Amino acid sequence: MNIKFVASVLAKGNHVFQASITILDDGVKVKIPGFWKDRETYLTFEEIKGIELNTPSWYSVLSYSTISFFARGIRVEAHGFATSDAKKIKRYVEDGQRGNNKSYGRSSDYRNSDRDKYYSEEESHLDELIRQASSKLQSQMTYYENELIEALVAIEFVDDDDEDAIVEINIKANNARYNIERMYRNNGANWRYNFDATISECHEKADKIIAKQKKDTSLFNDLDDENEEFWENNDIDTNEKSNVREDSDHILMRYNRRVLKAISDYDKLKIELLENTKYVDDNKVTVRQFSRNVIDADKLEEYKSYLEDDINCEGSKYSQELLKLLLIIETCYFLSDKMKGKSYFDSFRFGLTYKNIQSFLKDRDVSPKEKISKIIDCVDNLIQKYDDYIKNQL
Repeated sequence: MNIKFVASVLAKGNHVFQASITILDDGVKVKIPGFWKDRETYLTFEEIKGIELNTPSWYSVLSYSTISFFARGIRVEAHGFATSDAKKIKRYVEDGQRGNNKSYGRSSDYRNSDRDKYYSEEESHLDELIRQASSKLQSQMTYYENELIEALVAIEFVDDDDEDAIVEINIKANNARYNIERMYRNNGANWRYNFDATISECHEKADKIIAKQKKDTSLFNDLDDENEEFWENNDIDTNEKSNVREDSDHILMRYNRRVLKAISDYDKLKIELLENTKYVDDNKVTVRQFSRNVIDADKLEEYKSYLEDDINCEGSKYSQELLKLLLIIETCYFLSDKMKGKSYFDSFRFGLTYKNIQSFLKDRDVSPKEKISKIIDCVDNLIQKYDDYIKNQL
């Protein structure tokens, strides 16, 4: 015999792993959070004393039972089993203690035994309902966890002055926490441990996502507050005009950190090194690959990982500057995409999205030097427009 029962992940103590009890011919294998160093342990039927069930009042079909028994001198509690499963486990153990389990299996004695009366159609149906409801609850829990993680990441990168966005994100986070807490509360009085563990895990996952996004800019100086120079510099001529539209519905670029970061990082970029003929000739293959990949915004993330691996292996200064340029290009794509459908889109259109420029960069007869210069020109043009707009808003 080898029949395994697994507890619900939503029950007390089962957040790290689910309690399980496997019925064998001569005993049981148990894996229960908090007991025997969380390892699966074999217990003979003789070692198990006084097995009990604690079934809560049936306020809903989602009630879970706790199985309690004494073994090896300690009281063991396994939480979160469907009530019908808990009853089966208790009967299997009690039969095993009486020596009746060895006849179970494929034999006709077992099929014709009195135990069949326990497996009524109603109980089997209820068991299935509980399993389906548990699965649905787990899907809902995963949804709320993802909602919380998204909110934690969003609040890290939202503009400090965008009060409406901050309020919206906080509402989303609070709703997610409330729903997670509500689901755990519905599973009994001992819900706090799993709730705290889930919230902590969400924060850890969000921190990893945030760290990965910040890694993209790890080759640059810290953001700090240096970007504020674009609206605090007293030398800026506020009367200077440019061909950049100033539609009333335009995004507030002076408060957009992505815009300011792109401008600041472009100012630090070593253009002379990138266009240096000697360096370009030494990195012909890399430049050609770069030219082909940066014109496809959808594949940029994949190529960025490739370039990072290349830098880690070779440590090339030229490749490092290419990665810095690529990260700026990624921001330009992001901002251009956000402007689609707006009246000011043409004013801030990113040159690398034009078909004629993409054809130029794909042309094998064009030298790597010409290609890298064209890419830099496109970036420079867009960054200059961003800069002009910010100055004219002062």
